[in-house]
Amino acid sequence: MKSNGIDSDYTSLHRVLMQALDQAQSGKGKERHADGESFLNQPICKIARRKGHGFTQGQVWKKILEVDNLPTIEAKIREMLSVIVYAAADILILEEEQSAAWEVDKTMQIPDLTAQMDVSDATRQAEEDVKTMINLRTLEEY
Repeated sequence: MKSNGIDSDYTSLHRVLMQALDQAQSGKGKERHADGESFLNQPICKIARRKGHGFTQGQVWKKILEVDNLPTIEAKIREMLSVIVYAAADILILEEEQSAAWEVDKTMQIPDLTAQMDVSDATRQAEEDVKTMINLRTLEEY
């Protein structure tokens, strides 16, 4: 049965996800990093765009490793909520990249395969063009 669009079997998950959101928008994240910016314009996302997914994924890994050394259950929960926020930031950047790749794909001209380039060369070139356009788009944001 659903209540407010949430399946009753998933209300506990919803509660934890909302705690992570609250921590990001009202807690440590807002206090230290927001500076009046939207989540997508905060360092958590800006650094991930510049340095790649290793940043956010590395933060997730680091925080998980640190949890066992924290003194209280409350501190451990706060740290794990940060893991959720970093994972969400990584998902948002992946979605941006997917959207950018889709936009590039819609406008990209199909290479002339009758030229001297074989199909595998054309595929590699198209992949490189997409990567270049994503990188250029990312650089233009800064």
